[in-house]
Amino acid sequence: MTDGISIKVDASRFARELKSFGKEFEIKAVNAGTRVAATIFKKAVIDKAPRLAYGTKWRVSGQLQKAVYAKKSKRSTSGAIRYYVGIRASRKDQKKKRDAFYWYFLEHGWQPRGRKGKLKGGERSRALQRKRNLAAGGKQVRYQFIEPAFRAAQAKATQAFEKTITRYLAKANKK
Repeated sequence: MTDGISIKVDASRFARELKSFGKEFEIKAVNAGTRVAATIFKKAVIDKAPRLAYGTKWRVSGQLQKAVYAKKSKRSTSGAIRYYVGIRASRKDQKKKRDAFYWYFLEHGWQPRGRKGKLKGGERSRALQRKRNLAAGGKQVRYQFIEPAFRAAQAKATQAFEKTITRYLAKANKK
């Protein structure tokens, strides 16, 4: 599993002005900018996520879209502000009917086998069988939606970040 996609914004144009208003104002403005950018990324992932045409007793249409979230990281290293955009998949979310555990299979792929095509053996043996199946020309189905959504929304999120910081600076200059 990947560690995520990192987007770095060059805020050097704003750095001097932000520092002139103090550290507290700087943190508040950058927090607001990153929150807006994370929201744009979240909306992009929701738009790109595959959706069932109709629901059944066991499968809910729109479950994957409801499970997408954006959350600020509590741990900050070297003053970096981080937001996570992810998919809820846990026991707690199962009870609230917003568990989308299958997102991993959609994003990273799976090998369809049909009825009675289950691989036998332990974890290592099954991993080796999957690897051999792919090498022998086996099929792997994949519906990637997270990374393409991030790539598509990157420019829009950067613009929104810069616009938010500019708005904060304009508001502070009026005072």
